[in-house]
Amino acid sequence: MKLKIIDIYQPLFIPPKKVRYVLLYGGRGRGGSTAGSQYALFRAKVDNYCRCGVMREVLGTARSSIWQEVKDRVAKLKSLASYNLIIIDEADEVTEEDFNQLDSSIRTSKGDNTIVLIFNMPHASHWLIKTFFNLVESEVPEFYIAEPKK
Repeated sequence: MKLKIIDIYQPLFIPPKKVRYVLLYGGRGRGGSTAGSQYALFRAKVDNYCRCGVMREVLGTARSSIWQEVKDRVAKLKSLASYNLIIIDEADEVTEEDFNQLDSSIRTSKGDNTIVLIFNMPHASHWLIKTFFNLVESEVPEFYIAEPKK
């Protein structure tokens, strides 16, 4: 199967990539859900062990988004012990508490543990911004540039 990878997401597909968090963010229409599903298929093909879960805060809407691209079962947080790849679509809708619970649940020793967060850029006080970005003042008053933390 050949996949057309959007240019900005190409670095995800150059192994080996051992990272805990992958952030796919931007505006609507950027291809984040597509890249997330392609990444899951890529990991399933190249990893020795890959058990993937696809999650979304409002579960009913998952079927009409990334769910159609990655055929996997959706699990409850307490049953994630053997998962090593979680894709959270619309991660900006997930609470920090729920994310932290999920994050501490992904810890299998069978493969690299990765959480892919797909989201539209939230407001400056959102937990995603505080956790993963530094805010740098822009030339426009009260507007900031979000730079990913190292």
